[in-house]
Amino acid sequence: LDAALEDAALNGILGTTRLLRRKSGRKLSRQDLKAALEKAEDTGLKGEAFVNAYLAKLKEDNEIRSFEWVSYENAIAPNDFSVDVDGKESFLVDVKSTAADFDCPIHVSASELFAMQDGQLRYDLYRVYEMGESKATLRIAKDLRLLAKQILKGLAALPAGVTADSISVKCSIFQFDDPIEITLPDEPRE
Repeated sequence: LDAALEDAALNGILGTTRLLRRKSGRKLSRQDLKAALEKAEDTGLKGEAFVNAYLAKLKEDNEIRSFEWVSYENAIAPNDFSVDVDGKESFLVDVKSTAADFDCPIHVSASELFAMQDGQLRYDLYRVYEMGESKATLRIAKDLRLLAKQILKGLAALPAGVTADSISVKCSIFQFDDPIEITLPDEPRE
């Protein structure tokens, strides 16, 4: 039920429905939901720390020129990282993390969708999952501009005065690369 609770804490309909249909009859208190939301926020930050370590390793290996952990300084930024590959090619990264398995729904805000669609730079999604203390798995979906455009077109059909602030997306909608095992270093990298 941890995955359902994580999804429900992030306002996901699948997790909420699963919890409401439990046969145990146990209700979820406000404190339980608050704790689940705090855990989901911690999971998101830890996932970003894993990606920070991954990008630091790419920089160390000269596979990228530089990167910036944007959301560390600006929590409302529509992307978590910006990456400069070689001074000519750059892209943005949004990290979506779960302590559970890969297939848990991914929650995307409207501001992230608009940044994906409208930005001049490629916008990638980094899915961090099966996180342990120092190891996690990463899969990357590259260039989400077209998908964001399709989703926003659908949302534009909502009645006047109705706004979707976020959506939940099944992982199967994205075209992810093969899994990559990532680790946190003993000492933080910059």
